[in-house]
Amino acid sequence: MSIPPLDLDDRTFDDLMTQALAHIEHACPEWTDRTPGDPGIVLIETFAFLTETLLYRLNRLPDKVYIELLRLLGVKLGPPAAAVVTLRFSLKAPRTEAVEIPRGTRVSGAPGAPADSAPIFATAHRLRIPPGQTSGEVRAYHCDWADGESPDIVAGRPGRPGLVLRTRRYPIVATGDELDLVVGVETEPASIDDSAPMRRHQGRTYRLWREVESFAHTGPDSFVYTADRAAGLIFFAPALRPEADPSGSGTPTALAAVPPRERDIRIWYRSGGGPSGNVNRGVLTSLKDPIAGVHLDVVNPEPATGGRAGETLDNALLRGPQQIHSLHRVVTARDFEAVALASPGNLNRAHAYTQAEFWTFARPGTVEVVCVPELPSGSRSGQPVTADQIRQHETAEALARVQAELEQRRPLGIGCRVVWAHYKEVKVRTRVTVHRGEDPGAVKARLLERLYATITPFAESADQAGWPFGQPLSTFHVNRMLGSEPGVKDVDPVCLLVTGTPSRNVQTLAIDAFQPATWYAATGSTLYRSLNDGDGWEPIADFPGETIESIKPYPREIAVGPGRPGLLAAVTRVGDQKRSRIHISDDCGEHWSPAHGTQFRIEDVAWLERDGHLRLILATEIGLLDLRLKEGETPTQILVDPADQQLGFYGVAASIDALGQRTSVAVAARGRGGIYLSDEDGLPGTYRFAGLKDEKIRRLLVQHMGPRRYLWACHTAVGDDPGEGCSRLDLSGAAGGPGDWLRLRDGWVAGGCEDLAFVDTRVLAASTRRGVLAIDPEAAQPRWREPTLGCGLPLRANGPHMERLEAVAVERAKPDTRSLTLMAAGPRGVYRSRLGPGDAELSFEPSSRDRYLDRVKIPMTWLFCSGQHEIDVEHDDEPDRD
Repeated sequence: MSIPPLDLDDRTFDDLMTQALAHIEHACPEWTDRTPGDPGIVLIETFAFLTETLLYRLNRLPDKVYIELLRLLGVKLGPPAAAVVTLRFSLKAPRTEAVEIPRGTRVSGAPGAPADSAPIFATAHRLRIPPGQTSGEVRAYHCDWADGESPDIVAGRPGRPGLVLRTRRYPIVATGDELDLVVGVETEPASIDDSAPMRRHQGRTYRLWREVESFAHTGPDSFVYTADRAAGLIFFAPALRPEADPSGSGTPTALAAVPPRERDIRIWYRSGGGPSGNVNRGVLTSLKDPIAGVHLDVVNPEPATGGRAGETLDNALLRGPQQIHSLHRVVTARDFEAVALASPGNLNRAHAYTQAEFWTFARPGTVEVVCVPELPSGSRSGQPVTADQIRQHETAEALARVQAELEQRRPLGIGCRVVWAHYKEVKVRTRVTVHRGEDPGAVKARLLERLYATITPFAESADQAGWPFGQPLSTFHVNRMLGSEPGVKDVDPVCLLVTGTPSRNVQTLAIDAFQPATWYAATGSTLYRSLNDGDGWEPIADFPGETIESIKPYPREIAVGPGRPGLLAAVTRVGDQKRSRIHISDDCGEHWSPAHGTQFRIEDVAWLERDGHLRLILATEIGLLDLRLKEGETPTQILVDPADQQLGFYGVAASIDALGQRTSVAVAARGRGGIYLSDEDGLPGTYRFAGLKDEKIRRLLVQHMGPRRYLWACHTAVGDDPGEGCSRLDLSGAAGGPGDWLRLRDGWVAGGCEDLAFVDTRVLAASTRRGVLAIDPEAAQPRWREPTLGCGLPLRANGPHMERLEAVAVERAKPDTRSLTLMAAGPRGVYRSRLGPGDAELSFEPSSRDRYLDRVKIPMTWLFCSGQHEIDVEHDDEPDRD
């Protein structure tokens, strides 16, 4: 958007004539002849014409005037950003001595390539390839390196305040590290404190001065300067008379230190940059500064990213009022977004929000800034940009640059976290009818272009700001977009196709006890999450080469105090081997800590807090283990049965009593060894045998009903075995012996019981053959009730039974609603049911769909990106009628 010209005086010829005639009316009333032929009127018209011409020239201010006016306000044009890339240097064979590659070594494209197709990159650090190794990697920037340049004096004199210097090459690019601009003033080594930064150059010692935004905040010392990188200007502190001296006769005082007279000043900087440095992988293969006696190959294994052109004057004129309003401090969400976009991170969009408004695990006063990287020009035209293409331009360096800019401006006590956005790909499938005489191919091209420009995470202009963060996409939106295109007569019902849903082979399912409407499901190596009670699912983690076998959010049943919102554990099996890994997240799966690996199979885990430490109790094939979640900790064994120290376990469950004083831990032994129970925090030596010997028990759960607690055991079944349902043990009183189990098997012919969920007094069971069964253990004659074949759960293709269910879960009762969300998972994905009070029959619908006829929802930190839309464009069979 172009900035309209600023008219210092907007009067026209007619305005000037009107003002002159009005003045004549007042000053000379006897002048009554106002006809065009009157000599006085001719003279006034002549002066009005000359004055209008003068005003026209006055209003046409050159850009330099705007730039200087902005500089007076403290607003500077943003410099270009240099693209950054990782270069891999390789030797043909190992060497007996180390190979040193100096900082500033230049690399470009293959010999003979066009000059603009492969810009020159310079290494940012020294690289050392140790003896015996053949390769190494180093970061490089698209720039020209100026090493100790002597600048030109623009204004002022050395030794006096107000000295202004200019580099010989500019603009000075922004790279985000501490070496993109270094200013050194010669000094005597003996006069410098040992802690002061110094640099040796050509036998002289230079004290390094710091760059600040203004001399109003100089920081810990006075050796500072300001810089206008776009113009290549270095400003040293000016002098200012005291405010208390109204006469202005006092001695001016410098606002900071001034370089002494007759002392050499040197500058190290990088110039150049721009979007031309965003080259693809494998382009940088030519070493411009070879190492004597060493043959080196070089390549960039990943694309260069971050290159951005300098700020335009039009944008600076818009940014100036915003920057002055924020006073160089980020307060509002718009402030955080503006600073992030102006940083050297080369972002296309930024979205700021307070974490507390979305996440229960958030620390008070934490702001999260979600970023979208900029892509090279031309890469977004004509074709959709996939999430994988976007991620290629997401670098840790770019986030670090944005984080550094925000850290300098955030208020005291406010935390800030900068992350990349997440993307959900969506495809539109429909058929469009066009009027006769229209070219279907041309109409289809225009429709695709419109969809690509609308369903995109990128902002092209002020009119095309990109898809809003977190806004659902509905078929109504798409119908409106397609139907408003000239030439379109009719649009068939729209189908929205998405990828990345747990639609097949879901092995485990869990609900978050603290984050509202949040569910987890796993398929293979991928963990999915829904933040809207199953209306939409998004992949949040992938563990290549592993299979997720269990998901364990931190439960309320063991929480002491407010609990630990956001805590999540994922247990995986490594390949086909009997090895497991435990992955831990403290922010609902957004980020994961390094995994704990074992050389044995972990069957089940349970959260536990003991002595103020967070722990996982591991039921494994080699026994029961205690893992304290602290870096460097290894599992320790808990002896359960002294008579059988090699006893392994299938399931484990933990819960705390209603007073928050006593934690119970129950384990199910392998080999039909029965149940063992500890009422003393699961400590070694406190377990006792609790019954169910010779029973097939693989899963244990705990039900809380007011002050009472019940331990539930799920009986498994093999083949055509009708199964035994499940059993319940009261943990609240003195009971809990081997004979105190309540066996609930009346009416159960559903095979194995795989999982349980609890709603008031009702118990819902996921079975291997009959879907989700229900029972009320408090009834006079408890009996399992099976669902109807038309309940919505998938049926097997080779018989009357339903597909096997692996898990079932239900949300906690909420005071503001009468219905609860129930979900079940199995080979056909996740199914959802709305459970009302007293509902006798359950009715399910697919939750993990990959196609929608209404709308697709995304979390507030996600964006849509277009897939390859499937649009058929055809002529109408009927003639047009006016």
